[in-house]
Amino acid sequence: MRFRKAVIATGGRAKVPPIPGLDQVPYLTNASLFNLCELPPRFVVVGAGPISLEMAQAFQRFGSEVTVLEVAPQIMGLEDDDAAKLLREVLEEEGIRIHTGCKISGMSSTSAQAPKQGWPEIRINISVDGVESTVVGDALLIAAGRVPNVEGLGLETAGVEYTPGVGIKVDDDLTTSNPDILAIGDVIERPDTRFTHMSGTMAGMAVQTALFPDKGLPVNAPSRKLSEIVVPRCTYTEPEVASCGVSNEKIAAKQGVDVEVYMSGLQHNDRAILEGSTRGLVKILCRRGTEEIVGATVVSEGAGEMLAELTLAAQNGLGLSQVARTVHPYPTMGEAIQQCALNYNRARWAKLEKEAGYKQ
Repeated sequence: MRFRKAVIATGGRAKVPPIPGLDQVPYLTNASLFNLCELPPRFVVVGAGPISLEMAQAFQRFGSEVTVLEVAPQIMGLEDDDAAKLLREVLEEEGIRIHTGCKISGMSSTSAQAPKQGWPEIRINISVDGVESTVVGDALLIAAGRVPNVEGLGLETAGVEYTPGVGIKVDDDLTTSNPDILAIGDVIERPDTRFTHMSGTMAGMAVQTALFPDKGLPVNAPSRKLSEIVVPRCTYTEPEVASCGVSNEKIAAKQGVDVEVYMSGLQHNDRAILEGSTRGLVKILCRRGTEEIVGATVVSEGAGEMLAELTLAAQNGLGLSQVARTVHPYPTMGEAIQQCALNYNRARWAKLEKEAGYKQ
């Protein structure tokens, strides 16, 4: 093939961790899960990220008995601690068993127990805080992350630098170590951008960089530099957990950003009360000493819809005081964002001085 410019967009696939015995057990991934024609009575999920928890809640509501196994001490990885705690409480109240800090020492399976059932019995040996037990299921979903598709592309011949299991190395404008080749989407070494909406955004950025370098901004992105994009993300459980940018203290510490956190709950939000879903929160993070929004987390029904306002503000430098002074329609979940932002203004509002001779 001959080209002036090329874009690598080979995507990614489900990561299959090296668990002893897994290769001898029938398991599902996000690519094969939807081929199921019957509901498994017992459904086991390895991993506690977005896909894992979305599917765990869905199958529990369909009628399966669901167990989630996660090696990390908390579900949802680098998402906000309060958000993860709240969602875990909801999932466990719905009947999902969640084991965090879980080590899997082995797996095995038998043939189908009976012609009518048609399910193999899958046995998973786990250890939590040194206590060993066995989890038994009929179907197993492996949702432990994603790996980029970099094998068999001849990248070495093309002079494109990459790391197996990590992805293709790209500069801030998405060019690879070969300046005539760009890479976008799940195949690049940026796990924080592995979302469908970011793949589409990066496609526009790549076209602009490769073919129209002097024609301004891409039509679907605020910059041609990846580092300047505020990335939104959402886990579609109920309630949803949505976040953008530097969305919590853990990410802030990792990136060396000194932040102040403003928070508001949904307990007094009239729309949440009407909908019967008052368990939620809004957290907005600002660079310390300023009203510059660097990120946010929202937990609520429709949190992904609410997040767009905060992503817009963070991306375009709208200060937190401006969000607070923007009129929000009543009654809406979006008022929770304004209430959170008002915490910034309330800390700075003017106070009346006592008039001379005034007696209280």
